[in-house]
Amino acid sequence: MENSSQYPERNKLIISDLKKLLQLVNNSKEDYKHASELTKNPHFYRFFIKQERQREGYAEELSAHIAVHGGKADKKEDGLIEKIHDSWVSIKAVFTGHSDSELFDEIIKVESNALSVFDTCIADYPHHVDHLGLLVKQRDSIYIALEELATLKASL
Repeated sequence: MENSSQYPERNKLIISDLKKLLQLVNNSKEDYKHASELTKNPHFYRFFIKQERQREGYAEELSAHIAVHGGKADKKEDGLIEKIHDSWVSIKAVFTGHSDSELFDEIIKVESNALSVFDTCIADYPHHVDHLGLLVKQRDSIYIALEELATLKASL
């Protein structure tokens, strides 16, 4: 891989894309955590915890790759977006009564959005060639989680 200082504009774009993905993965992680705290179903709880831990690992991988390109994965940079997301989830939870169906709806929405952004980054192959395997692995895992979410929601 070339030195990150060789192509500063390209690295800015890569870092920006990776930070978007990191924010989405962190939002997903928080939604899974929130859902695990609210569900009364032990099977759902185990699924939510498993996904939360997986997203934590993905966040670490993305953060490390941001550093490879000369960037910093500083939570403070995206704090406003995360606070807005967390506030919206909290407000919605108050009004919806925390039903499992609504928890699934929120997570499916966030995961579907993440899948779309991953697909966009993967389609931009020339910019993401050095970490394409990482993106594909994370994207495929999100896709599988969405399928599992649909199956679990259908069981309600």
